[in-house]
Amino acid sequence: MLKEDPEVLELIQATDLHYLSPSLTDHGSAFEAYITKSDGKDMEYSEELITAFLDEVIQKKPHILVLTGDLTYSGEKKSHIDLADKLKKVERAGIQVCVIPGNHDMYSSTAVSFKKDSYTRVDSITSDEFTSMYSSFGYAEALARDPDSLSYIYQCAPSTRLLFVDVNASEVYNHVSNSTLQWIEEQLKQAEEDHVRVIAFSHQSMLKQTVFSAGYVIDNGIALERLYEQYDVLANFSGHLHIQHTRTGEHNIPEAITSSLAVSPNQYAEIALSSKALDYQTKCVDVSAWALSNHSDNPDLLDFAAYSKMFFDDNSYRTACEEYQYISNAEELAQYFVRLNNAYFQGRANTIEFNHDLNNQINKMTDHLSGYILSIRQEKTDMNHMHVDLD
Repeated sequence: MLKEDPEVLELIQATDLHYLSPSLTDHGSAFEAYITKSDGKDMEYSEELITAFLDEVIQKKPHILVLTGDLTYSGEKKSHIDLADKLKKVERAGIQVCVIPGNHDMYSSTAVSFKKDSYTRVDSITSDEFTSMYSSFGYAEALARDPDSLSYIYQCAPSTRLLFVDVNASEVYNHVSNSTLQWIEEQLKQAEEDHVRVIAFSHQSMLKQTVFSAGYVIDNGIALERLYEQYDVLANFSGHLHIQHTRTGEHNIPEAITSSLAVSPNQYAEIALSSKALDYQTKCVDVSAWALSNHSDNPDLLDFAAYSKMFFDDNSYRTACEEYQYISNAEELAQYFVRLNNAYFQGRANTIEFNHDLNNQINKMTDHLSGYILSIRQEKTDMNHMHVDLD
């Protein structure tokens, strides 16, 4: 914990790293086939991306680094071991690290290693192993821990606490149990009595912000929202969706869903808390600068933003082509979807120039992808910034 309140408390939040230990792949044909179905997650350069990100964090020197789940690709024990080792370097630089698990981090039946044209199942971890491996990244220093989940509260400065709500190691997946809700209320009531501000974090979102809800939004998130309103929680920050999005709920609690670090444009969030305001904005990891400083001659790394965008767009294109393969102008629709999907994931759907004729065609279609495109058209603002007045 910081001994004194800084004038501005600076946090960096990243989510859905989906880190894969380099020891688990030889980048052979099985791996290449696998990552083409990875929803745009760039696993080819997972090691380089995470290393560049953590080096960038160390250079920026925030007070706290928060990682809100899906730390590993599919819960591989070796990936957890290697990532935890990397996080030790961040703490040695004087930056506290706090983590919570995501749905990909424990009890995984899809944890595998890749060699040539085949894959082999490898060990995943349990919730007890998670708290042991990441003990020094929030759990050991916690002010209090919930006995029925991996939720905890952390005193980061004399006047500020961070509440981490876990719904992935709980008795009912993606649901805050009554006992955990009671524990959360006890922590918020204590913070109120101590005149301490609280910022909340979760992996799945508290609010329904997009057409995606089942499995993406905490089932009883409304219960959290009501508690947060009652005890003046400043905001909730989450991930899981991979899409950059912000919204203030009916109970006036703002939430920012930060996009996946593993997906173009490879963003993380900077959160600044002063006595007057809470400000949130996204930044892209500068992998190219990291590659240049490390004397890499790999063209993908030296222009990583272009490479990562191309990888993501190729995935979007394949999805659209499969959906629209029997339509006469399938190519035109696929290219249109690529542009929309890219901007939407970045949280910049407000920059899209919509095609009137294609929109009219899509309006008449009833498939899932067309419904998704229609939802993108409702976005009117840039989702990469959030400002909360505290006066």
